[in-house]
Amino acid sequence: MRKQCRTWPDSPVWGLVAYCILLTATTANAQPKATLHQKTLDAFEEYVEAFDRGIDAALKGEKPFLWIQTQGSDVRDRSRQGDIHIFKSDKNAKIPKGLIHVWGVSVFLTAAKADDVVELLFDYDRHKDVYPSVIDSKLLGKDGNTVRGFLRFRYKKAITAVLNTEHQAELTKLSDERTFIRVRSTRIAQVADYGKPEENEMPIGKDNGFMWRLNTYWFLEQQPEGVYLECQSLTLTRGLPFLLDWIIKPFVNSIPRDSLKELVEGTRNALKN
Repeated sequence: MRKQCRTWPDSPVWGLVAYCILLTATTANAQPKATLHQKTLDAFEEYVEAFDRGIDAALKGEKPFLWIQTQGSDVRDRSRQGDIHIFKSDKNAKIPKGLIHVWGVSVFLTAAKADDVVELLFDYDRHKDVYPSVIDSKLLGKDGNTVRGFLRFRYKKAITAVLNTEHQAELTKLSDERTFIRVRSTRIAQVADYGKPEENEMPIGKDNGFMWRLNTYWFLEQQPEGVYLECQSLTLTRGLPFLLDWIIKPFVNSIPRDSLKELVEGTRNALKN
């Protein structure tokens, strides 16, 4: 009896190919949707609590304040010469229906002052003119050492994604030389049909899952010749389908990593002007 061949609709191989084509489509609306589950949020917050304990230990002097202090003299020398160092402060963490991306960046800003860096980071009205991925920004409010701001991000890789985000930043002055800023996202909504008359926000937590949460931790240490600026970030995204992990992971990882590099490059360039 002649063996019947599977055709496109019921072949798992062609189904996988079709899904890959869908994932590499140029519009975010063409991507598979995901739902942010409570168990994902709970696991993220549990991770954040543990991560924050490590941050607090650095603030108390129980561990090095800066990542660069744990590196060899060759890395420190290159930093003083202008190199930007991207590093992993922890491994990416798989959680139920989600993935936490953990990245860090370190740079030395020659002849810069920590107070000028803080002023720029807190000036949300100016961010759209400083950082390429920020296409709109606005200061929402300020109360002492706490600032709230709005940022609209536009990320363009194989696809284009636009996100409306709100953040709360809290400044802690540890000493005359050391400053720390903790920033947490308070609202993230993906924008559908960006630039079209029907542009609208997708329901929060029911979108493509490119970014559901973003926490950043800024470390500044003033030196006579300039200031060390470091940032560590935790980004919560959708989980990666098992069969497509090797295809999607490099793209999904690129946004948190590249965003950090853009932040320090933009900050350095703005302070030079």
